[in-house]
Amino acid sequence: MRARNAERLAVAEATAASEVADFWVDLFKVSDPREARGNTITAREILDEGSKNIRTELAEQPITQARLMQSIGNVYRNLGLYEQAAPLLEEAVALRQEALGPDHPDLAESLNDLADVDYYAANYARADSLYLRALTIREQALGPDHPDVASTLSDFGALKSEQGQYPEAEAFLRRAVAIFEAASDRDDSELAGSLSNLASVFWERREFAEAEPLYERALGIQERALGQDHPDVAMIQADLASVLYPQGKYADAESLYQRSVATFERVVGPDHPYVAEALNGLADAMYAQGKYADAESLLQRALGIWEKALGSDHPDVAVSLNNLANIYFQQRKFADAELLHHRALRILETALGPDHPDVAVSLINLGAAYLGQGKYANTDSVLQRALTIQQQVHGPESPQVVETLEKLALVRRQLGRGEEADSLEARAQAIRDAADSE
Repeated sequence: MRARNAERLAVAEATAASEVADFWVDLFKVSDPREARGNTITAREILDEGSKNIRTELAEQPITQARLMQSIGNVYRNLGLYEQAAPLLEEAVALRQEALGPDHPDLAESLNDLADVDYYAANYARADSLYLRALTIREQALGPDHPDVASTLSDFGALKSEQGQYPEAEAFLRRAVAIFEAASDRDDSELAGSLSNLASVFWERREFAEAEPLYERALGIQERALGQDHPDVAMIQADLASVLYPQGKYADAESLYQRSVATFERVVGPDHPYVAEALNGLADAMYAQGKYADAESLLQRALGIWEKALGSDHPDVAVSLNNLANIYFQQRKFADAELLHHRALRILETALGPDHPDVAVSLINLGAAYLGQGKYANTDSVLQRALTIQQQVHGPESPQVVETLEKLALVRRQLGRGEEADSLEARAQAIRDAADSE
């Protein structure tokens, strides 16, 4: 019975491969000038036509349908069109589960791709569930050291980092790197992606010196494999820049961000979320150098791109809002800063949950806007909440906790609570002394 099932699947796969090839040939005829009859056909129009035709022309070939839906869904994803990608990838999952069963590696591939879209669209809870299911299938079907297992571990680790679950993220990503490095036929591009994701965990923990060599190694791999004019190279250039400017390496960071923006604009278009991400990073570098007008212009453009592509409630929108508010703070426009920080906080609490480390950062920024207006009680309240989150996420003796303790002590003095301020300062100093003695 098992042999006959395997034979049927093999025949079905061979048939599907032929049908996929025929479908794409017919689809791309619409871009042939002889077929287009003088009309200009865009890649987006070809995709839209293809996604429509799959449902009508291939209803009796579910394996073929699933493969094509996944293919077109992934192209939509790479264009930043997540709302268009998700339904196709959801249908691919359903079709493959029905045709191949719940434990097939091809189903895991579809689950992983759908999780990627959820991750980019900030649907983190479903992405977590999908990655876990894909990982379980791949480990059982392919073994714990297969490169496909490492691919899911890398993606899952990136999600865990975004959720503020840094120990789990680091464990997944170190395992992914080890698998890719040991593979005899390894994909260096996949290795570079895992190195970059691991570096991002260190970035989130503000361990910039540890992140820098990982990003540099990833960038070297991708430049050799893909050349300079590739979006994956541009992404790591921006990532590397993000750890350089906090270390005072402003010129190097600004140059890398400029190159990243130029590549993204040229390759994926000026309105892609990747462009917004690089613009936001470039604005950070400008802000760090006191170039507030330049930073504000870049952030306004990034905000417009993100709101159009991802919607007004996406966490990336909150990043731009927070950064814009910080510029207004430097310009002493404290009320304007407060409004933007409030909006950013609401977005992050909804998307990430009330105890996420990014929420703590947003609370601290809001506290600064309150402080600039002399709203000391409000400042005290948000800093206390931020401190609670940081102690849970980073540990009670982390650098983040020390900084917030010192800010909170300052506010307590303004409120006339000097003894409490002394206690907070003493605790912060004790943590610093213990760290220096190690």
